[in-house]
Amino acid sequence: MASKFNLTTDRWSSGTTTQWAPGGGVGGFSIFIRFKPNWSSGDSTGHAWIHYGNSGAGRLFHMMQHTDNKIYAGFFNTSEGRVSVSSAGLLVADVWGSHLYTHSIDPSVNAAEYYFDNVLKGTVSGPCPFPTWNADSRETFSTNYRGGVAYDTYYANGTIADFGRWNRILTAGERATLQAGFSPGKIRNGLLEDRPFIANTNSKGSPLEGVDLTLNVGTTPPFAPHYSGFSLQTGI
Repeated sequence: MASKFNLTTDRWSSGTTTQWAPGGGVGGFSIFIRFKPNWSSGDSTGHAWIHYGNSGAGRLFHMMQHTDNKIYAGFFNTSEGRVSVSSAGLLVADVWGSHLYTHSIDPSVNAAEYYFDNVLKGTVSGPCPFPTWNADSRETFSTNYRGGVAYDTYYANGTIADFGRWNRILTAGERATLQAGFSPGKIRNGLLEDRPFIANTNSKGSPLEGVDLTLNVGTTPPFAPHYSGFSLQTGI
């Protein structure tokens, strides 16, 4: 399944989560999300499809189009560590797109890379900063809701089908697997989180770290067509 996030109040948010630490894996980590906007690049509107932050330090990680019509992916607080690229031609209304961010802890290679549909679009070289983590850090899909505080802006206005997070950098073959339409759960090595958005309840996905998501109270993002991997199927 996939879920639509068409309103400013549509969001799924975790409770307090464990730290998204860069270590513990093979040289870094990877974050993937599959997103279909209701809008196209160039609308000069902020849209966040994944956000991780808290009430103190604010935004720690996000993937989003900002009002300057650029896609930002990565970490930011007092220091800039995000990859930023023009969204022109990348985000098309009613067309699925795959977004992958990788972060290396090896300063001899690109610290951060952003792939759209398995094509490298931007990098940040050298070591990237890691913000200070607060105890109320939360993971949110759609809007920049953080730390239990509802900042209902930059809502996704689109549909999310898959989210995955690994404690290592994915290989070229694994990137191709995701681009072919397979779910993050197919890549088990180092998988920390697999959220397929498939359950019609207030509990979403299958987080491997034991942190679940809940719907914003009073808001139930409607189901969208099922993302089967290679095609969209209605009537599910």
